[in-house]
Amino acid sequence: MVVVEKRRERKEGLEKLSSISYFPSQANGFEQDGTFQRFVSTQASHLIPIPAGLSDEQAAPLMCGGATVFSALLTSGVTAGQWVAIPGGGGGLGHLAIQYAKAMGARVVAIDIPTKERFCRETCGADEFVDATSASLVEEVVRITAGGPHLNLHLSVGTESLLFFPLPFRSAFNFARVRGVVMLVAMGLTQLDTTVAVIKGLRLIGTSTASRALTTRALEVAARAGVKASLEIRALGDVERTMVDLREGRISGRVVIDMTL
Repeated sequence: MVVVEKRRERKEGLEKLSSISYFPSQANGFEQDGTFQRFVSTQASHLIPIPAGLSDEQAAPLMCGGATVFSALLTSGVTAGQWVAIPGGGGGLGHLAIQYAKAMGARVVAIDIPTKERFCRETCGADEFVDATSASLVEEVVRITAGGPHLNLHLSVGTESLLFFPLPFRSAFNFARVRGVVMLVAMGLTQLDTTVAVIKGLRLIGTSTASRALTTRALEVAARAGVKASLEIRALGDVERTMVDLREGRISGRVVIDMTL
């Protein structure tokens, strides 16, 4: 009886841990080496099953960026038929957010630089597109969504990202719908005037990553709904070039580093 109770307590504890996002004290690539290992040993309870039909190359970005935006969309409470605005829609997280939002039945307006319009519309399935550099961005988004999106999912907030997306983020509250949600996923130092947020009764939510349970669900949804990362496979020796391409906005979607190349 004691053994049964202990097993039940352990199971409930694991389920509780898997339902929240947290930063482990020892993470590969941060506190300890391991980011570029080809093989690693870990506890079986920490593993995430990859559904049949998803390749390793596809699963890699879905388990990181895909799970992150999937978790953000669920946390926001957005429902089918509502509008979601995604600044940075042509980026690594953004192009996955478009597909997950569409899989949930939402309508999507992608906001990005003009060269990514075709990618956002044709490849990812965005319903509408707005130029991130347009001086009339606020008016365009409000007009398209008939009063503003129900959810502003901001994936480009960091200092370097602001070079490409200063207006969408600084105007986040201005084109939001009354009592809408402004969800912050990316991190960075900036300033926002909260006056409009208070007047509109907006909800500001921050989220960073997904739990193991939500990552598993994100992969399952991707397999069923056909969510796919637009990716380019490069060798480990191309890491520096890849970082430059990211900073200069030359990459649409994701880059996967293949350790065997």
